[in-house]
Amino acid sequence: MVRTITHEHWDLDALFARALSRPNEDAGERATHGAIEELREVLESHLSVEEDLYFPTIQALRTEYEGPLRSFICEHDRFRALLREITALMGGRKTDEAFRLLEDLKLAFEGHVAEEEVMLHSIDRKIRIDASDEKTFEHPKRFADVETRAGLPTSTFGRHGDRHGTGRRRVVRWVAGMAAVAAALILLPIVFPGLRSAGVEGPEALAGSILREIALNHSKNQGIQFAANDYSGLRQQMDELDFSMRSPQRIGGGEFRILGGRYCSLQGRPAAQIKLEDEAGQVLTLYQTHFSDSFEGLFEQRRELGGIQIRIWREGDLLFGLAGS
Repeated sequence: MVRTITHEHWDLDALFARALSRPNEDAGERATHGAIEELREVLESHLSVEEDLYFPTIQALRTEYEGPLRSFICEHDRFRALLREITALMGGRKTDEAFRLLEDLKLAFEGHVAEEEVMLHSIDRKIRIDASDEKTFEHPKRFADVETRAGLPTSTFGRHGDRHGTGRRRVVRWVAGMAAVAAALILLPIVFPGLRSAGVEGPEALAGSILREIALNHSKNQGIQFAANDYSGLRQQMDELDFSMRSPQRIGGGEFRILGGRYCSLQGRPAAQIKLEDEAGQVLTLYQTHFSDSFEGLFEQRRELGGIQIRIWREGDLLFGLAGS
């Protein structure tokens, strides 16, 4: 389910870019109307799929996410209202006003998608842990601590030592939930013909999801949890991570001063956010996490999202990300 949703988000990124690219005079207004209408149809179908199929399944699996899901649905209503307003402006040949609103919608949707994908990857990891055998729970408190510090809802599993009754009930919910998801995916092209088939998630979709998540983390401008001026000092304090932080070799751009770090999460994995200051006094955020098998095929990418310049790349067993406004 997570792969399908993130791939749909990637498709919508491309549709936003197409709708916002003003055609030349030869193409005429028809191309502009067509691109915006395609975006409207696909986005509305995507929002309906999330509300009618994905979100109910998530809530059945993890009831603690009811609040965030309701918040996402409220944002969906705001997106629909903007789409109606954009369509009306295009019908009235107020193209400039329509494009300004479309840009606002794009920026709002990017922030929404970043928050949604952070939640989805967190849920996905928790469901997989709950459905696995007891060996997976060697360090339940460690993961709960990292999730708490990263600002994510923590699982109640293992909190009171119940490894059998609660665990089995969650496995049953997981199996039932996955069956519902499978049925939902089969029904998508029938119930919502306007939504394109997502296919198999590729490196581009994964990269887009990671870039959006980094942009969201950077824009929050959270303070540091651990003050340090070198990686040795950070490693000593941030000992909950399942990898060893180090200085990236390909960061470029001159000298950087380490200000400190905090725990965060990337694609549901424990990660470190390190605040750096460059020679001009600009503060950037550097992200590090273990390069797991799920990241295979990922290649270096640069993108600007909401005025934030982001770069991701791999060095050995670590995935790095750098963001700066």
